[in-house]
Parts: sequence; structure tokens; C-alpha cells
Amino acid sequence: MTRLDTSIITALVIFFPIAHAYRDSAYAFCYALPILIISMCGFVLNDLNDIESDRVNHPDRPLPSQSLSTLFAVILYYFLLLSSLLYVKVFLSNGIAFLYLLFILGFVNYSYVIDFTPYLKNIYVAIISIIPFTILIAILPEKNPIYILAVTFFLFIFGREMLMDIEDVKGDKKSLITLLPPKKAYKVAFYVQFFGILILIFVIEDLIGVYIYIFLILCQVIFFKLWSEVKKNRLLISAMKIQISAGLYYMI
Repeated sequence: MTRLDTSIITALVIFFPIAHAYRDSAYAFCYALPILIISMCGFVLNDLNDIESDRVNHPDRPLPSQSLSTLFAVILYYFLLLSSLLYVKVFLSNGIAFLYLLFILGFVNYSYVIDFTPYLKNIYVAIISIIPFTILIAILPEKNPIYILAVTFFLFIFGREMLMDIEDVKGDKKSLITLLPPKKAYKVAFYVQFFGILILIFVIEDLIGVYIYIFLILCQVIFFKLWSEVKKNRLLISAMKIQISAGLYYMI
């Protein structure tokens, strides 16, 4: 339920740049840990809110499959929520703490977006995903590349969320992709992601960066070609975490 792999990647967005800038891993860990906890908390809440739709789209998940009880999920959610709030209160300064609280607020309000403005879900998730970048902008002395990376991350997550909705359309009747022609929806999502990757050309500084840039583009082309040819597109969506992980190189 905590999507530990995705939560760790989100925390590394904070960890790598701060550790590199200050040459202090412990210092970076202090700022990355609450991001990890908040992300885990948000994903648990997401599973609680989506139990009914997950019975159709993801019946193998812990809650719809009843491998874990709803009570356990609720207890885990409040434990993670209180842990994150306590950490932010005790260990972070007020200015930075506000951004972490905003991150928490974004996750907590996710269910309201689903209920009242389902067509904005994709863009809402993408906005939440770039809050860690605002934290970096507040902490790091040199901020220019962070803005470009934030735009890339926003577009990539926005496109990925659209692809996830395409796969979940049976359980989610209202979403942005339902406003698009079915045969064009996935193309729009991939084009949005591809545009985000292209922007990374402005932050390349060395040969390794060039290789990673080429790798990201090749992955995008391969995933695009495979989308209409394979039946398990969720595997492709999951594989996009490889792109995100490789893109973390530009954070340093």
C-alpha cells in the first residue's frame, strides 16, 4: 500500500541534490525522510479512497483482495500521518515546514479532487509531485536547473497519470482521458511526457548526462511502440520508474 519504491524515488529527489550541494548525507537525509513518510502515507490513503474502483481495476491489491484489513490500513495511515506531522514540527524550521505541510495537505485532499473534480485528477497529482522541487528551491543556493527539472517532472507525471487512467477506465468512469478519442488518448499522454524529456537538454552538463538523455528518449520511443502491441500495459507504466530513476542524475 505504501508504494515503497515510488516513495523512495520521491525522497531521493530531495536527498541527492542536498547531499551533493552540501556534501553531507546526514543533512540531506533529514530533509528527505519526511518526504518518504508523507509519500507512503499518501499512497495508503489513496488505497483507502479507491477500494471500490480497485475491486475492478486492481483486485490483487491488499485491500480489495482482503489480504489486509481496512482497519489496519486506517491505523497505518494515521501512524504515518502523525509521524510526518511530528517530524516536521520538531525538526524543520517554519519556512520549510510550511512546504512539507503543503505536501501533506495535497495528499489528504486527493479524495476531494476525485469526488468533485475528477477531470482535474491528473494535473492535481502532477502538481503535488513537484512540491519537493519547491522545497529544493528554498534550500539550495543555486536554483536555476531545479525549475527546468520541475517542469520535466510535472509533464512526465502528468502523462503517466493519463496512461494509468487509460488502464483504469473501467473503474474510473470520469477522468481527463475520457474526454479524448480512445485511440488518441495514449498518444497525447506520451507526447506530453516526451516534451518533458526534451526540456532536459537544457540541463545536460557532461557526457554521462548525454548518455542518460539518449536512454530516456529511447525508453520513451520503445514504450510508445509497445503500448498498442502488448496486453499488460501496466508493466510499461511501472517500467517508467526506470526513466524517473535515471533522470535523478540531473538532480546532482
